[in-house]
Amino acid sequence: MNWSYPLYEILRLQNKPSDNVIAQTLFHALAGTAATDDSAGAAVAAFVKKAGGDPNGLVVADGSGLSRRNYVSPRNMVAVLRYMYRSANAKAFVDSLPVAGRDGTLKNRMKGTAAEGSVQAKTGYLSGVCCLSGYVTTASGEPLAFSIMLNNHLCPAAEAKAVQDRICEALAGSGVQGNHG
Repeated sequence: MNWSYPLYEILRLQNKPSDNVIAQTLFHALAGTAATDDSAGAAVAAFVKKAGGDPNGLVVADGSGLSRRNYVSPRNMVAVLRYMYRSANAKAFVDSLPVAGRDGTLKNRMKGTAAEGSVQAKTGYLSGVCCLSGYVTTASGEPLAFSIMLNNHLCPAAEAKAVQDRICEALAGSGVQGNHG
């Protein structure tokens, strides 16, 4: 008999510390037993389409996000985030994300700001690339999906992260009403 942790626990083990091995394994699991990067990428594209995104503007070369051949737009990322927020698995998914100032890859970010505890998001880094995508709860209690992707930046990673943090702090401290469409 095969045994596994429940998927929600695997997601937490992947997303909180940003475990690339788990991400790659789950990526291949999407395409079944004879999975390749291409077949798993096709499964992701089908899901993005189901979520209301545009799979034509998407290239998924691996599951970890470490390939420079991956291409995803913030619009597609937000479409997936919005879909997941409305899904039956919303709580498990959102709870798997690092919380600003509290745990995971965001443990030391946004501390002492309106964003601390109000941002749950996944980080992504390569040299010259700094991404942060997830959810922020505004001061008025409104949940917003966001995706901030800084590509080909020439500044140190700490400066790119600081820009993302300031954007999240502004969103968390605002009374912005999101688009519910």
